[in-house]
Amino acid sequence: MRKPLNGLFMLLLLSTPALSGVARYAPADVYQRDMNQIPDILPTMYYTPNEADIKCKGRYGKRNFKGTEKTRLLTPEGKLIATVCSRFAYTLLMEGSAVLKDRGQGKRAVNYGGKVRGSARYNYVNRCKYGEGIRRNLCLLPYHTIAADNKVHKVNEIIYVPAAKGIELPDGTLHGGFFIVRDTGGAFNGIGSQRVDMFTGTDPDFRNAFQQAGFHHKRPLDAFKIKGDSAENIRQRLREKFGDLY
Repeated sequence: MRKPLNGLFMLLLLSTPALSGVARYAPADVYQRDMNQIPDILPTMYYTPNEADIKCKGRYGKRNFKGTEKTRLLTPEGKLIATVCSRFAYTLLMEGSAVLKDRGQGKRAVNYGGKVRGSARYNYVNRCKYGEGIRRNLCLLPYHTIAADNKVHKVNEIIYVPAAKGIELPDGTLHGGFFIVRDTGGAFNGIGSQRVDMFTGTDPDFRNAFQQAGFHHKRPLDAFKIKGDSAENIRQRLREKFGDLY
C-alpha cells in the first residue's frame, strides 16, 4: 500500500511554480534574459525548384497543365530571360525563386522581381544561388531562413524552434533550432505571427527534413524570439556556416 504524502511535502509541491517555457527550452548557449516566448508557429515549407525536375504536364495547385503551354520569363525591364513551360513558370511564381536549365550559360537562378502591368517579372541572381529574400542580395539560407509577416517578425530577427533542434540535415549536420527571418510573401500580409514558411533549399516541400520530422501547418510548435547578445552570437554562427551566402 502506498504511503500518503506528508503535509510538508505536499505544501512544497503545490507551492513550486511550473517551469516556464523559457526555462524549460533555453539552449545552453542562450541567455534566458534574451529569450522571449511568442505564440506557437504553424509552419509550412517552401523551396527553390530546379527547372529540370519540374514536369510540364500535370496538376499544380488548382490548375491543370497539358504540357504544351509556354511562358516567357522577363526581367523588370522587359528583357527575355527564357521561355519555359507554364507549369514550371507557375511553380516559380509560387516559390519565388528557381534554378533554370543550362541554356548555354550554365544553370542560373532567378528570383521574383515584382510585377509590371500585372505581369510577374524576374531577376537573375548570382551570389544568392538559392534565391533572395525580402531584398536584393539578402540570400535565402537552406533550412535556416523563415519567411513571415515582417510587420510582426522583422528582417534578420532570430526565432528559436525547439522541435527543430537535433534534426539531421542533408549536409549531415544537426539543426540547432535557430532560424533567421529573411523573407516574406503576399500570403503573409496581415496574417499575424503564427503563420511562417521554412525554407528548405532545393528539397521539395513534400520531401525534406522538416516534413519528415512531422512539421505541419496544423501542428503548432513552440517558438521563441531571441534578442540581444545571444541573437548576435547566432547570426555570427550563421555567417560562419554559410560564408558568402550569408
